[in-house]
Amino acid sequence: MPSRGILPGDQSPFRLTIGWGKADMAASLFEGWNVLSITDGGVGIITFTWDRDFAAATYFVTAIAQAEQGTGTAAGVAVSSNTPPTVGAATFRVVEAAGNLVDPNNVFAFAIGKGY
Repeated sequence: MPSRGILPGDQSPFRLTIGWGKADMAASLFEGWNVLSITDGGVGIITFTWDRDFAAATYFVTAIAQAEQGTGTAAGVAVSSNTPPTVGAATFRVVEAAGNLVDPNNVFAFAIGKGY
């Protein structure tokens, strides 16, 4: 099985690149595929950098967050409009119900799109 983001046995002209990972806000990657690094951009901001780039920045990307540290309060995750996805990375903002940035216990990210 490959160690990077191309699906095994893919011989078609349309190659998929996939990336996913589970990380905490201290930039620790616990599990992942095609994730080169995690960056803690401050409270509530986390960036997943892909090992193998996507063909264009129009790939599908989403994330969910585990409860805010120490409170059990649910948090929402959105792709950062200040730093939109690039072919090599996606930045997420994690907010609580009032809209304030918060650090959750973990962030789970998933991306899929056209590869090379």
